[in-house]
Amino acid sequence: MDWVIKNIWQNEQLVNWLSAIGTIGAVWVSLWLAVRDERRKGKLEVNGIKRQVSVMHPTRNFIDPISVISCEIFNYSKFPITISTIKVNVYKRRWIKKKFISGGILLTDEDLGRFSKLPMIISPFEADTWMYSKYLFDNYTKTQIMPKIDKDKEKQILIEFRAVDSFGKFYKKKIKIRKNEIEKYLAD
Repeated sequence: MDWVIKNIWQNEQLVNWLSAIGTIGAVWVSLWLAVRDERRKGKLEVNGIKRQVSVMHPTRNFIDPISVISCEIFNYSKFPITISTIKVNVYKRRWIKKKFISGGILLTDEDLGRFSKLPMIISPFEADTWMYSKYLFDNYTKTQIMPKIDKDKEKQILIEFRAVDSFGKFYKKKIKIRKNEIEKYLAD
């Protein structure tokens, strides 16, 4: 103990350095705590790609339900999030490598009315759902993606949905479609 007091506590330069490091650390932690609560936090869940999701038509009296892709966006922030765009990117994937095939922005589906309208404001600690016609998405896949992949060589395709907010931050969900599912995915 005498050695510690003699060599460390009586060494003014070492004590000043330790004090400076402690002060910088305290400032860093306080800034991190302050900024941490101000970040936009959210999550995107996509349904209707591998399993069918159907809704009854919201504005017309159709008997048959409509197959849709639903994008459910959860807001875990203390302030509202405004989703301005829903995008989709498709990649072909062999082993570890992935190669971009095609991408697009999903526009408002007039048949679904307000359920497909953007921008969408999501209140703090709530969720909202945006829908798009499965028929339109399947037509996009058949015309823009399927001709660009070799069904014999591809291990899987990767569909990445992105919900982009008004500040440019995106919330994404990846859906893998394996080689044996590619044909049956577009069977209907």
